[in-house]
Amino acid sequence: MIMALGECECHESLPLIRELTKYLFYHTTVLVAVGEALVRVGRQFRVDPTPGIEILDTAGEYHESLVQGVMRAVARLRLKFDSVVVDHIISRVVQIKNDSAAFWTAAACPGWNWKDETIQRFLKKCIEDAK
Repeated sequence: MIMALGECECHESLPLIRELTKYLFYHTTVLVAVGEALVRVGRQFRVDPTPGIEILDTAGEYHESLVQGVMRAVARLRLKFDSVVVDHIISRVVQIKNDSAAFWTAAACPGWNWKDETIQRFLKKCIEDAK
């Protein structure tokens, strides 16, 4: 249901989705769906980074699967952010040390200016961490 609400970008479901961010679910894939739905329905405009930034900036308050879902949505929606936002996202993902969030952030990089030095360092770090 959460995935459908997110996919349909049902903005009326935003209060429910925000409420669900507070719960731990036995199946953590539910939290991935909640994180992804939050980005999809919480945006005020197509490339609004606010919902994702809010979760990343307070990542310690949430289960890591929620953070994974946020970055999964950014990658799957191919959201193109300016370099200041990209630098902030990468910085936060590196700080929180969430492998799944790092994976989806790396997956989002082709939609950004992947030749940027910050992005290149991040991608090289991902490769080193995978070894």
